Amino acid sequence: MQILPPQQLFLYMEGIIIFNKPLGKTSTEITNFFKKIIKKKVGHGGTLDRFAEGLLIIGIGNYTKELIKFLKESRKTYIAEIVFGAFSDTYDTEGKIIETGKPIPDFSEIEKVLKSFIGEIEQIPPLYSAIKIKGKRASDLIREGKSIELKPRKVIVYGIKILGTQTVADYTQTIADNMQILTDNTQTVADKTQTSADYTQTAADETQTTANRTQLDESILSLRPSASSPRKSAFFLTIEAEVSSGTYIRSLVHDLGQKLGCGAYVNKLIRTKIKVPKILPEVASKYDVRISSRESSPEFASKNNVRISSRESLQEFAPDYEEFNLEEALTFEDIEKDYLEFIAKVYGRVQGVGFRFFVEALANKLKIFGYAQNLPDGTVEVLAQGKEKDLQTLIENLKIGPKLAKVEKIDIIFRKPLRYFYEFKIF
Repeated sequence: MQILPPQQLFLYMEGIIIFNKPLGKTSTEITNFFKKIIKKKVGHGGTLDRFAEGLLIIGIGNYTKELIKFLKESRKTYIAEIVFGAFSDTYDTEGKIIETGKPIPDFSEIEKVLKSFIGEIEQIPPLYSAIKIKGKRASDLIREGKSIELKPRKVIVYGIKILGTQTVADYTQTIADNMQILTDNTQTVADKTQTSADYTQTAADETQTTANRTQLDESILSLRPSASSPRKSAFFLTIEAEVSSGTYIRSLVHDLGQKLGCGAYVNKLIRTKIKVPKILPEVASKYDVRISSRESSPEFASKNNVRISSRESLQEFAPDYEEFNLEEALTFEDIEKDYLEFIAKVYGRVQGVGFRFFVEALANKLKIFGYAQNLPDGTVEVLAQGKEKDLQTLIENLKIGPKLAKVEKIDIIFRKPLRYFYEFKIF
């Protein structure tokens, strides 16, 4: 069997990438990294600010067209750590922190006000944001000293869950405790003289975790309660919020602080989950909805001339959601190790034509592990694990398929392997 080589010479990847954006990097810096090494068009499915981290969906090559469903009709879940007792002009730790000097309400009041944000609300985005005004970012205009006004927009908060609270004193003590644990662990590793590579890696991970937590904004430490301060109950609140596309957690927290009267801003923000509508084939057939990169676009219409507006729910058309989680997101370290996984869905005349056996033969030749299986909707699902170059070689051949096949479309998602295969199977 002849194997078609991929066209690129360095990094061959194409498709959707589930990526874990690190702290301190902008979404643009991440996409520029991939542009530089791949030499293809690259985009992302929703900005994460520099101070935020977590799930970033990246599209490469023709798959940038698929990003619209992440931008328009997705649900996104965040974990946010909130500091009370002060405002920030950027609504986060990167801005100028101004203490209000006002007492912080008790927990029950904070919980009550927090729940008032659940549902459809109007929200004004932060002035320091990536929103474009006449082609320029709002944040750039503000830094240039220009006065701008952003209009409120309707967003949906599907749910808010309180994960925990900490006083400032407790928070500072936790850092001290973590540093002591790190010291103890480092001494243990030294005593055992590198008992195993796994143990060393564990110590390294703990070192990094502690380093991240010790990068504490001085303004937060200044909130330590004192005898003369009315804010003796000052604390951090950690929440998990599921929101619609376009929702700013920074604005949500800022508005919370305004309602409480004491001020609040985001100290830490992690995007942990993204859900996009999954339009079922039978629904698509009934309403003549194309399953494509436009499946979440407000422009598609049914035979009955039904149009879905940008704010109208797709629930009638898409009762189910495809979910992307932070645990499966690739890091720079994963890419450097060069052992990746993709899951692909192949559309067209691909069942009953030997497609799975075609994939198995290719995978065995390329030393790729995973599986191929027929799905009830007439497609073939392929999960493959291996070196990135070999995976892309497999993808180039999937586009063609065996002699009797007719491949119309392939959805490809690159992610971190959570379960390892040691052979290629046919289901």
